[in-house]
Amino acid sequence: MFSFRRDKTGFFVTIILLTIVTGTVISTLVLLMMGIAQGNWKEHLLSVKWILGSAWVACIITVLIRLKIYKWQHDQALKRQKAERESTADKRTPDTSGSPE
Repeated sequence: MFSFRRDKTGFFVTIILLTIVTGTVISTLVLLMMGIAQGNWKEHLLSVKWILGSAWVACIITVLIRLKIYKWQHDQALKRQKAERESTADKRTPDTSGSPE
């Protein structure tokens, strides 16, 4: 089950990606409709290509940033688990340094 408190980064990345896609679709449709209304929609193709290309790059960058954040979170969790294992292992071993032998 999805937990907003547990995966805030994924939630916000999804919002960002949806915003990019929505803006791309709306701006592309507006440009094409303007071109159709003016009678020559091919004049707007360069602008549409720029919009689609920029959206593609923005999506790729967003996903790469999310992967970097995920890797950092995963590494932090591994460090935390290792520290917990070491602390429980230290508690289990008897301290013989202070015993008179």
